[in-house]
Amino acid sequence: MHFAYLLRCADGSCYAGYTTDPARREQAHNRGTGAKYTRTRRPVQLARVWAYPDKPAAMGQEWRLKQLTHRQKEELLQMNEFETILSALDRREPACLLRHAQGKAYVRGFVPQPRLILLGGGHVAQPVCALGAQLGFDVCVADDRPAFANTERFPQAARVVCDSFETAIRTLAPRQEDYVCVLTRGHRWDAQCLRALLAGPIPTYLGMIGSHRRVAGLRDRLEAEGFDRQVLDSIHAPIGLDIGAVTPQEIAVSICAQLIQHRHSLPRQEGLLLQTDINRPVLEFLARADRPRAMLLVLEATGSTPAKPGALMAVDKLGTALGTIGGGCSEAEAMTKARRLIGTGGSQVITVEMTADAAAEEGMVCGGTLQVLIEDVSP
Repeated sequence: MHFAYLLRCADGSCYAGYTTDPARREQAHNRGTGAKYTRTRRPVQLARVWAYPDKPAAMGQEWRLKQLTHRQKEELLQMNEFETILSALDRREPACLLRHAQGKAYVRGFVPQPRLILLGGGHVAQPVCALGAQLGFDVCVADDRPAFANTERFPQAARVVCDSFETAIRTLAPRQEDYVCVLTRGHRWDAQCLRALLAGPIPTYLGMIGSHRRVAGLRDRLEAEGFDRQVLDSIHAPIGLDIGAVTPQEIAVSICAQLIQHRHSLPRQEGLLLQTDINRPVLEFLARADRPRAMLLVLEATGSTPAKPGALMAVDKLGTALGTIGGGCSEAEAMTKARRLIGTGGSQVITVEMTADAAAEEGMVCGGTLQVLIEDVSP
């Protein structure tokens, strides 16, 4: 991801900039290796960060920020940041939450669900759709047969397209960050799909079902048509991990296992807390202006804790809670401290012990220590 940011300087002024690592950039400004503007205005602190999937978008936001007057920048910083995050996610754009604690900047990213496109609505596609949705994918299904392309058959799908495969691909417009599985009923339709897909941005994951013989023949055929052999060889085909799968459900498990493997093989975004998942109910709860509430955010973790850095939770004065930082008595204790903090406008970092002994008492198999930021985010 790429970021535009606003720095608040010691003299009260604000400076806009662009970076790929917000926390490191703040450190650079305070060491004197940042922009000349900040060298006589230290210490500086990140005030707000905006996340974008590409550099041009982030630099465009930097330019817009630089056009604002000081008053406009201050008004921007007063906006409800959780509403801003939800608005970005509605546009399928990444977003982030910035906090300072213990002399460090922590950036919690919110990355939209990756899109999983299933080309073919047959018997394997059904369990792949169900499992993919459970794994956090935004699943789209396409097939040219009305009996196989409908929401009754794919209730977990975010979108179902009934059209020819070429038209469906144009409609869905696959992007580089998408995952695409070609699961059609024969090599004729496989070839149609691959021709259309390879003519545009190559998805981060592209897999195709079929036997070794069928796959090899199709690769040779497409190479003869002029398609790059290296790109053809990068296609996961036959699709899925080799676990000896036989039934459609087993094949779906092997495919989804390969999707997970690929997702975790991608370079991790520097400067972000580990968890970047989206829990909309938590964000919507934190965005509400009608109820005092507190936020709990895991900043650091050691050991085999059930929650990782970036785990997010919200709680109100009555004890209503959404999200989790690990569960059990340790979480309950953190919630009690959070409820006491509501209405004070303050924040604190607490240590939550989930040692082996404590975990065993709670019936848990994991242990460790969490550093958790508790903050009153009441309006």
